[in-house]
Amino acid sequence: MRFLIVFLFFSLSIKAQDKDALHTSSAKAERYYQKAQSEASRRNYKLAQQLLDEAIKKDDQFVEAYFLKGIIYNSYGERETAFKMYEKVIALEPDDRKFRKAHFFVGMEEFENGNYENAKNAFQKYLFLIPGDKRSKAITEEKIKNCDYAMDPAHRSDQIKPERLDEVLNKFQYQYFPVLTADQEYIFFTARDDISTEDIFVSRFYDGKWVDPQSISPVINTPAYNEGTCTVSGDGRMIVFTSCNSPGGRGRCDLYIAFRSGNKWTKPNNMGLNVNSKYWDSQPSLSADGRHLYFSSDRPGGKGRMDIWVSSRDNLGRWSPARNVGAPINTSGEEFSPVLHPSNKALYYATNGYDGFGGLDLFYSLKEDGKWSKPENLGAPINTWKDEVAFFVAADGKTAYYSTNEKDEKGARSFIYRLDLPARLQLKNKSYSLKGTVYDKETKKKLRAQIDLIDLETDETEQSVSSDPSNGEYLIVLTEGAEYGLFVSREGYLFESLNFNLKDSDASGKLNIDIALTPINVNASTIMNNIFFDFGKASLRSSSIPELEKLIDFLRINENVRIEIGGHTDNIGSIEDNQKLSEDRAKAVRDFLVGHKVPLDRLSFKGYGESKPVADNNSEENRQRNRRIEFTVLTK
Repeated sequence: MRFLIVFLFFSLSIKAQDKDALHTSSAKAERYYQKAQSEASRRNYKLAQQLLDEAIKKDDQFVEAYFLKGIIYNSYGERETAFKMYEKVIALEPDDRKFRKAHFFVGMEEFENGNYENAKNAFQKYLFLIPGDKRSKAITEEKIKNCDYAMDPAHRSDQIKPERLDEVLNKFQYQYFPVLTADQEYIFFTARDDISTEDIFVSRFYDGKWVDPQSISPVINTPAYNEGTCTVSGDGRMIVFTSCNSPGGRGRCDLYIAFRSGNKWTKPNNMGLNVNSKYWDSQPSLSADGRHLYFSSDRPGGKGRMDIWVSSRDNLGRWSPARNVGAPINTSGEEFSPVLHPSNKALYYATNGYDGFGGLDLFYSLKEDGKWSKPENLGAPINTWKDEVAFFVAADGKTAYYSTNEKDEKGARSFIYRLDLPARLQLKNKSYSLKGTVYDKETKKKLRAQIDLIDLETDETEQSVSSDPSNGEYLIVLTEGAEYGLFVSREGYLFESLNFNLKDSDASGKLNIDIALTPINVNASTIMNNIFFDFGKASLRSSSIPELEKLIDFLRINENVRIEIGGHTDNIGSIEDNQKLSEDRAKAVRDFLVGHKVPLDRLSFKGYGESKPVADNNSEENRQRNRRIEFTVLTK
């Protein structure tokens, strides 16, 4: 795009200068210049440069010759040399409108090198020289606005101290686009040396340090093709990555998906035309449960040339047709490298569509009431005058990882960095990982099971994952600010439920909970941990509905099972009152089920009062455990 603008400007400048008197008294210099113009119009740029050099030898104050040299150098992409030519032009003729574009080019170069004060001065001078050009005026005023934004101390933070990760991770010439599992125990990234193809590598954080990264799998990495930017689900068992010009591809670059069971990855599959297109599809980001995929694409139908798109996976593993995320995430500019936070509440990405520090800046947007908020610039020093493209924020909302291009004694390289986010950039509600294994309570065999995390207030499924079929391992992300029910189910077993009230907690770190599933047998029972009543009453709270719906589903699937609803209390109050309260609560559950078309003859209820405690009643925590609803299988 820059070349096209420069060439257009080049053509117009030649025509404009034909009509004006040249700034030289040397006839020989003028002849060399005119020949240079003629050769440049035929794109014989090298010869044109030689002729311009001869013109300048005859008259070293020949401003048109310097100006045309700057234009040609810009068309080559030799910006540093072009910049020197434009500076010479400005020094010779600072107020001549014929050379006003030199001020703009100098302003752009200064801006893109972080010299914002110099850039602003150049843009202001250019603005002064174009009083009647409305379009150029609007563009230039926007550039001045960007300069003011970048110089504002409010958009900078001295608290951010990036640190380069251990050499063991930064051992390649190039390593970039790092992503981590939700427990921050594994890091995945793309790497290559100068002459090699791109491959995906993984390292584990073990005994306080990152171990030597290894190729993710010979099934995924190939010797002949590039396996580029990747993303993984929170548990690290699903990967989506980019491959360009591969066999079976649908476009220039496509997204591929693979799954891990135990330590083995499946052969990757092209994600198909619901996700991919005949255009450029890349830079994917999965939600923690692997049900939503964000990515960048230059396909038609967006708000700009490059936009962020999203596709969702249903319970059968089918991906929906990708849809444009829309405003305010996408702009008429370009959007790259989306990274969805494990909480699903924040999206980090790069764009040049909002005020920034130059080139592509990193922004973040928060999901509020189901909608993305206006993106906020992450500020300096995270953003610079360079293009910034990838920023991964770990589940804790406090730590970020990114890559940046630099030079060292080995030449041009890229490195992975880590930084602690300042308070203003930390997420309000932190997230942390819950993991463990699912197993058969009787045989101890590890099980594949469905695990759903539901917001009890909204009855919305926040995450839905399955445990590993080989080892029963699962991982799910919990985020502060809500009360959740966790439901674990598998055919042939009673479902298990857990409760996590994180409305007011300051949770952090990791939880480990192994979950035992009970086979469906007569007298098998399980506690329903997400059934709630008003104090001393038998009226069900609305937050009980998700668990009651799970029980209805269980009874629908297991058509021959008949159950007893059992109510239990602590020992506070009289025995008689507790007995009645437990009966009334068990009946309330029974009545809810009947009201939702569960046949009455499949249900019974009974109150046990305080007669069957599962813990002593010496603490509020234990008394709460004793106040419960259970269901027991009567017939199978």
